[in-house]
Amino acid sequence: AIRRHLAPRGRLWLDVFNPDLSMLAKDVRIGLDPCAFFVPRYDRTVFMTTEIRRTRRPQVQRVTFRYKWFGPDGREHGQRTEFDMTYFFPRELQMLLERNGLKIERLFGNYDGSEVTPASPRLIARCRLA
Repeated sequence: AIRRHLAPRGRLWLDVFNPDLSMLAKDVRIGLDPCAFFVPRYDRTVFMTTEIRRTRRPQVQRVTFRYKWFGPDGREHGQRTEFDMTYFFPRELQMLLERNGLKIERLFGNYDGSEVTPASPRLIARCRLA
């Protein structure tokens, strides 16, 4: 579908996380990437954490985002969002794109334009039609 929508000289930028083998070896990781953000629409600050559980399916993890905030009355509220996430290693990503008619022009390991290494947090691919 991407190939049909991409102009002849257009580019596709794809940004996914680079799997961390030390984290993949653990069954459960709780309290990852804590952050707080303000939601103007609801006039509240929300605290978010991430939980990741390994599944029995190859290269699939169950991700849970947990949100907490306090209402005007001071009571704590919470909500969560869960989804399955498939991860790709750099070579798999390259093969997937190439087999679908795209060519990676450049692969970055982070937003600073650095090369991909095993410690890179991201896989950012700039692609064109093959």
